[in-house]
Amino acid sequence: MKYLVLLCIGVVCVGLVIGCTEHPPSLLNIFAQRDSSPPVLLDMEMTAPAEACLRFNERIMIKKDAFTIEDNEIIDVSVWDEQLTITFKKPLILGVFSTLEGRVQDLAGNSMRFSIRLWAKNTRIPSLLINEFTTKGSENHPDRVELAVLKGGNLAGVTIKTVNDSHTFGDYQVASGDYVVVAFSKGAVEAGSFLSKEQNGLSSNNGYICVHATPEWNAEVLDCVLYSTKEATTHNGFGSKEVAQMAEELTQGLHWNGSMAKDAIDISKATATRSANRNGFIDTNSANDWYVCATGNASFGVKNSTNRHH
Repeated sequence: MKYLVLLCIGVVCVGLVIGCTEHPPSLLNIFAQRDSSPPVLLDMEMTAPAEACLRFNERIMIKKDAFTIEDNEIIDVSVWDEQLTITFKKPLILGVFSTLEGRVQDLAGNSMRFSIRLWAKNTRIPSLLINEFTTKGSENHPDRVELAVLKGGNLAGVTIKTVNDSHTFGDYQVASGDYVVVAFSKGAVEAGSFLSKEQNGLSSNNGYICVHATPEWNAEVLDCVLYSTKEATTHNGFGSKEVAQMAEELTQGLHWNGSMAKDAIDISKATATRSANRNGFIDTNSANDWYVCATGNASFGVKNSTNRHH
């Protein structure tokens, strides 16, 4: 009987270990009944030009000399339960990142080191809409994304993300009525255009274009589009797991209406000179806001052509 009891205890312990490995944040030492996993950084943001807030998954403790930031000084560090607030001597510079390094520990003594990029707090982010794009570019007409500026401000830190490329703006002032063009592949572009990081082109048939307030993973979505040729049969019609997952996220976040390829902008008739165009500045987060212009009527950098492809 004694061996049977021991066997049962062993089975329960094994079951608990397996269950804990499936839920890392609650990992416990079975015999010591003690938290044995380090804190996890969940969120971060610049709340002021010289102040950053980091949020962890549990209450933390710190040592004030455990943090450093490049080309700056830390003048104050405070903790309130799961939130860490760090104040810097100088405001961060707009349009460039600063690397913050540090160490925190939870109440059980488990510690974690981190190194993160902080982007300056931009208090004048303009109101922007994706206004025109092409995904089937050529050398003379490369893949481009155009942003229409509805309200002026500073583009510093604003980031366009696509399936396989991105562009982050530096300290750049824009005014209402401006058009900002980013080329995502090599070729002839309009004067004043910006160039994406990789220059590999946009995903040709199925993809997304998202404009974020900063390059950080938790940044606010300012505008986005989903597009498709509607020819794929897998992954909700996008033919890509990544695009399907992003479509789901954008739909859940109320940034786009519908997570299926049938809900995306139809670019099956688009070419290098037949771009996808927003209809005026209508923004209902749906494919109904868009049309494909007539051949040769792509109009990057100026008002959209009203000539439509039929």
